[in-house]
Amino acid sequence: MSFEWERRMKLRLLLAGLVLVILSPVVALIGIPWTFFLPIADDPLSWLTAGMIGVSAFFSWIVGLCCLFGQANFRGGCINVAGARSVLRQSVVWLIGTVCTSGLSVACLALIVGTSAGRSYGPISLDLELCSYLGLAVLPVGMAGVAWGVLLKSMRPDPQ
Repeated sequence: MSFEWERRMKLRLLLAGLVLVILSPVVALIGIPWTFFLPIADDPLSWLTAGMIGVSAFFSWIVGLCCLFGQANFRGGCINVAGARSVLRQSVVWLIGTVCTSGLSVACLALIVGTSAGRSYGPISLDLELCSYLGLAVLPVGMAGVAWGVLLKSMRPDPQ
C-alpha cells in the first residue's frame, strides 16, 4: 500500500462522511415538521412516524461519523486492521438501526393510509405529497448504505 492509496481512501471517507453529517440533520429538520402538515397529521401514529424519521436520520448521522473517524486508521501508507474492523462493526450496527427505524416509519405511514377508509372525511390517497414524504423517510437508509459501502471498500486492505 502506498501513500497515494492512503490519500485516496481518506478522501473517500471524508466525502462520504461529510455528506451524511451535513444532510442527515437536514432530513430530520425537514421530515419531522412536515409530518404534521400531511393529511395524516390527526392520526396518533403520525407522532411515531415523525419520531422514527428523526431517529433514522440520527443513526445515519452516526454512520457518517464512523466514516469520518475511520480516517484515523490510516498511517504511513498502512491501515490499522484492528481499528478498521471495529469501525466496520460499529457502522453496520448503526446501518441496521437506520434500516429498522426507517422501515418502522414507512410501516406506520402505510398503516395510517391503509386504515383511513373508515374516516368521516374520506380515505387518504397516496398522492405526490405522501410519495415525496416516503422518499424522504427512506433517504437516510440510502445515504447510510452508500456511505457504508464506501467505508467497507476503503477499510479493506488493497489486494495487490
